[in-house]
Amino acid sequence: MKYPIEPELLHAVMRLCLRLTRNYEIAVKFANLGGIQTLLNLTQKSSFTGVLPLCNLLIRHVMEDPACLRYAVEKV
Repeated sequence: MKYPIEPELLHAVMRLCLRLTRNYEIAVKFANLGGIQTLLNLTQKSSFTGVLPLCNLLIRHVMEDPACLRYAVEKV
């Protein structure tokens, strides 16, 4: 995600990251390897419909511990 890529490819990569970061340990590793900073540095060139909700969910997976995330999912 650090390099400018086509929006369709970025969408696929973000969906894969979203699926992988459901596991909290992987989400922490994603953050430690600069995933959050990369999301924040995305340019308009790589934008696609739905990019903001995907970014929001990825950041949420990183920030919420498993118990808090479980509670949020149950509420929704």
